[in-house]
Amino acid sequence: MPTTAKWNKRSIVHPSLQDRDYEPLKKGDALFEHMDGTIERYDGSLGEVVYPIFINEAAYYYAQSGTGIGMTECVDWLIQ
Repeated sequence: MPTTAKWNKRSIVHPSLQDRDYEPLKKGDALFEHMDGTIERYDGSLGEVVYPIFINEAAYYYAQSGTGIGMTECVDWLIQ
């Protein structure tokens, strides 16, 4: 979760992500909403499509204990 130099939160998880664990997040989709109202979008740095988990979990609000959102990816496994 984006913070200031003093570890104060400067944004919140974008409302469109709340309660949407394991649903696809695509490059360009809203990720955070800053206190000034600007939107930070997913930049695709982890892949064109990712699957957020643990969105807005309370344990991640404390400084240096996580980012507020975990990302996963789908993998196909061949089982024989």
